[in-house]
Amino acid sequence: MPFGLATAPLVFTKLMAAVGAHLRVQGILLLQYFDDWLLHQLDHQLLLRHLEFSWKELLSW
Repeated sequence: MPFGLATAPLVFTKLMAAVGAHLRVQGILLLQYFDDWLLHQLDHQLLLRHLEFSWKELLSW
């Protein structure tokens, strides 16, 4: 990073915002606050599918 670790929180937040936006486009209901994410869905099975999809997407970045 060009300015050391001083900009790390900003870079992390912007990167996670991009990932969150990508997941929302895929139809995943997501609340995001810094490094905390809350996926929600009324149907438990759909929530589990969204959680699995989210993990796979995060690991692929």
